[in-house]
Amino acid sequence: EDSKFIVDDNYCVGKRVFNQFHSGEITGIDTCPIDHLVATCSSDGSIRCLDYVKKKEIAWKQFDRPATCLRWLPTTLDPSGRMVAVGFADGTVRVLGLAEGTDTKDRVVFIRKMVCKPHNSAVVDLAFNGSGTVLATTGKDGIVFFLRSMSPSGNELRSYWPLKFVSLGSTPNGSLLPGMKAAVYCERLTWSPNDANILCVCSDGILREIDLHRLVGELMAYSNEDEVVTYEAQYPMREIITKIPV
Repeated sequence: EDSKFIVDDNYCVGKRVFNQFHSGEITGIDTCPIDHLVATCSSDGSIRCLDYVKKKEIAWKQFDRPATCLRWLPTTLDPSGRMVAVGFADGTVRVLGLAEGTDTKDRVVFIRKMVCKPHNSAVVDLAFNGSGTVLATTGKDGIVFFLRSMSPSGNELRSYWPLKFVSLGSTPNGSLLPGMKAAVYCERLTWSPNDANILCVCSDGILREIDLHRLVGELMAYSNEDEVVTYEAQYPMREIITKIPV
């Protein structure tokens, strides 16, 4: 069943139900870089964390909007391995951290560490670069947004600094109403090993590689106090069209 996670003692799917999960489609999943934890998000608006060795859910949080994607923060940003970044259908991105709960029933809870809204439509994917200094987000509004990553500390709620965004399609930014979908948008993101390029798997079946050498240079001289006229950027981009033999 879609609402249940089924696995046996040998991790074979379809044998036994050991926990009740989301009531809607699971839209994102990622594992902790340093512990036996997996986090999932769902169209039902819930975020859940499971210890897959103990086969026990340890924390969950409910939102009033569908969650669309999830990534665990790299250890360069969070050495404790306790934070996840989650994208939502309203275009927002939240960083949530696992913390000790005040209620005896909830020993571990998700607390909000950061929130920002880089998109006018649903967030589709998130990707931190190798050094953890930049978070790239993509949405159904047809843009890829780059934000300066920061390490959340304590209970302070901080927003990531916007750097630049790139439009993938011919639709000018701002011409889409909130919630509308662009003709072409990126469905998956992946960074190159040197953080100088990012590969976009797009909805029209074309791979687009964005050259970010200029962004790397701008990042070194960036200050959040700088006056910004526009965040839109025109970075070199090449299209890779794959031909499948018939």
